[in-house]
Amino acid sequence: MYYPKSQIQTGFYSNNDLAISSTQTSYVGPYFKTSDGNFYTGKEPNDGPNQLLISLSESNTIINNINPIKNRVEDLRFKGTNLIYSILSEASKNDLPYTPIPYFPILTQDDINNGEFVRYFAKKSNQNLYTEIDGNNFSESVSSNLYITFQLVWVISGEKETVKQINAKQVAFVEKNLQIMGLGEYLKFNYLQFYQE
Repeated sequence: MYYPKSQIQTGFYSNNDLAISSTQTSYVGPYFKTSDGNFYTGKEPNDGPNQLLISLSESNTIINNINPIKNRVEDLRFKGTNLIYSILSEASKNDLPYTPIPYFPILTQDDINNGEFVRYFAKKSNQNLYTEIDGNNFSESVSSNLYITFQLVWVISGEKETVKQINAKQVAFVEKNLQIMGLGEYLKFNYLQFYQE
């Protein structure tokens, strides 16, 4: 496998949020992203045999879309009736649309000391489907028309009732400001999640 350096993003680490495509087993360790939107094991292409990775949350559904000949996920924008639209809109196979990668926050000691941390979310533009993402995935979402992404400061320490009220107000503010619904429901109205006594 060869990719020019300009077509590789490194410095990512999977903490059981990705799976090895061929075996569907979860993967922990460094990985890199290529310009065609694929993820591979290793720090870079020269780091060991690089295996194709997929999102663990999608591994059960995405396995049906894997092309066994190429051993990679097929781009459904260029299949069937989608092909006409993709040609007319001059879509590029190398320019894959943004996809949120699910992430569960892990508090650091700095977060605990500060009493708060930043949470990142992606919401599908035309549906109330939310995904919590990390800061790196949030940065990649800037040009997406398919997702609304936003961040909010989540308080984790202080007087319990006050923390609950602050987080609830933050969620209500985001819903009102972005004119979206369902964030509180997505969070199961658990405004004390990650609370530290």
